[in-house]
Amino acid sequence: MATDVDMMASRLDAIKEVNKRVRVSFFLVVAAATIMLSAVWNTSVAWNQFAPRHNQLNTKDWDKEIDNDVEKERRKLLLNNDYLTIPLLGIRVAVSDLPLIGSMALLVLCFYYCSCTRLANQEISSLLSESKDQKPGVKRFIYFTIRSSMVLNNPALNDTPITRLEVRENESAAPGQIPKGFRAMTYLPVATVIVAIVADVTAMLLRNYRVHYTGPAMWMVVGTPARVQFIATDILAALIGMAVWWFSRAAIRYNDASVRLMLEFDADLQQ
Repeated sequence: MATDVDMMASRLDAIKEVNKRVRVSFFLVVAAATIMLSAVWNTSVAWNQFAPRHNQLNTKDWDKEIDNDVEKERRKLLLNNDYLTIPLLGIRVAVSDLPLIGSMALLVLCFYYCSCTRLANQEISSLLSESKDQKPGVKRFIYFTIRSSMVLNNPALNDTPITRLEVRENESAAPGQIPKGFRAMTYLPVATVIVAIVADVTAMLLRNYRVHYTGPAMWMVVGTPARVQFIATDILAALIGMAVWWFSRAAIRYNDASVRLMLEFDADLQQ
């Protein structure tokens, strides 16, 4: 039969594992959002998208046979710039699909990240509440074991380096920038969805969508079915973006709640 010590050790291991999942899922969310932003940047914002027309391919020359290997490679690069490829997963997505496909991918990742932060909050709350009447030495062991696994949402209130042994880390210092940066990066998926939708609308209505196309804006060229699809896709992407915002906000609330629990437990240790 497992003793109380074994049970506590198992629960501490579980908390460390779930905090690891929180970190991994957070970096997956940030990485996915960064990849999506990079694709939008390369096709819509990068300076070479606004190069003079004589440096770009003209529509009337697009179908001509070419023997120049450099020109062939250049055309290939221009066309590939319209697609986002993930060789590891065997995925090839058109940039025009990013607002919808990208927001759906971010929604799944944000849901998982939020679930991890929720589980971490529940496990930390359960263990700390049951350990309130333990001996001070046991409580300190529990506190520092959990805190050592909370890297991004560490309960330290400031970023000031500790240079003297007699000064506690949370003593008389302004809140640091690391928690603010962590919060900002948590909302990166939301900003990514917004940028993707804005870039898609701008590309369709205000300027040429592809670098090698020199005609009018795509809205003036495509037919009604394509226009309906464009509007429906961006509206659906906006709705998914709202769900991404909700999960991102919920993840921050769970992280903040875990930090507050740790601070309360720490304050009780100091009494």
